[in-house]
Amino acid sequence: MNAVQIQTYSDGSFQRADGGQKATLYPVRMDGGDIIDTVAWFADRPGSWWLAARIATHLGDRALCHAAFLGKPIRLLPSPAAWLSSPEGAVCVLDWSTDLRVLFRDVPEIRCSTAALARHLSRRLDEQVRHTYKIRVIP
Repeated sequence: MNAVQIQTYSDGSFQRADGGQKATLYPVRMDGGDIIDTVAWFADRPGSWWLAARIATHLGDRALCHAAFLGKPIRLLPSPAAWLSSPEGAVCVLDWSTDLRVLFRDVPEIRCSTAALARHLSRRLDEQVRHTYKIRVIP
């Protein structure tokens, strides 16, 4: 994780730029360890983020794969900054337009850190297909 100056764009992407705003950058890794993208956010606005390549869908792939394989719950956190402060057994959705059914696979329960996040997840899942996930709020 490092801080660099970036320029953000309305399509959700960013590029490094001298004279840009200072942002936190963090690599997005898949379960096998491959880095597929980089996520960036500003310290004063952790609820907004941008992707360098715009291909990553989530942080916490290893935890998500583990939860799906073992049929255990996964914690869902609202932002990359929140995930970075508590990544154990957690995931953060970076691209809410992704197929959430594919993303959460065989996870039996999604434990959201806030009621607002649980409502957002449920709404997004319902927009895609009527889901059967158990969603709980566990702060």
